[in-house]
Amino acid sequence: MADKVKPLKIESIAGGGAQNDMFPTETNPAQDYLAAKGIAFENSDARIIDLDGSGNLQFKDFTETTYVQLWKLRRAIYEIFDPTGSSLASTNTEDAIKELASTVGTSSRAFTFASYGGNANTGRYLEFFPSIDSNLAPLYSPVALKLLTIVSRGTASATCTIGFYNGATLLYTLTHTASSQVVVNGTPALPIFTLPALGSLSIKVDSGSITKPHLYFVAQGG
Repeated sequence: MADKVKPLKIESIAGGGAQNDMFPTETNPAQDYLAAKGIAFENSDARIIDLDGSGNLQFKDFTETTYVQLWKLRRAIYEIFDPTGSSLASTNTEDAIKELASTVGTSSRAFTFASYGGNANTGRYLEFFPSIDSNLAPLYSPVALKLLTIVSRGTASATCTIGFYNGATLLYTLTHTASSQVVVNGTPALPIFTLPALGSLSIKVDSGSITKPHLYFVAQGG
């Protein structure tokens, strides 16, 4: 058992106490607060609990050799994080979480291809699967899908518009203007468009024509 002692106290109701003890009396550990500047454990200036200049509790000890305010223990940005063994550079928990979220957000991508092996005129659907129009075999997504990059090509210069649809709903129009290639880029925060959860994506030439169109897009679950 630890060697405990009870400090003596003088207490009065007028001074804010619970009873009048006008002569030195043992403190009651279940009731009495001690009024002091702070606590120096083992009479050491290096192991102290007291208040900073703003009235916040602070401490220092063998590990924390300079004062740390207790309120900082509730903030992840003040919590030490060791990135050793990972690809992270952050040295506190809050920044490590943000860094990891950013890494996941920019690395989890999927490539999807669509094409048609002939001259695609107005109304022609491109195909995700050979010889099956994408309105008959659309790309289904159980979660929202953000389109981040679209690369559209033909085997010759073309002028046309290509529509991206969720069922009958037009989500986005890509335009070729006397060009054989068009590249469109977005970001996870500002995608080109988003296919909603449970959506079915199809792709169709809405106007003009393009020879042997073949495109791919990069998407990310939203």
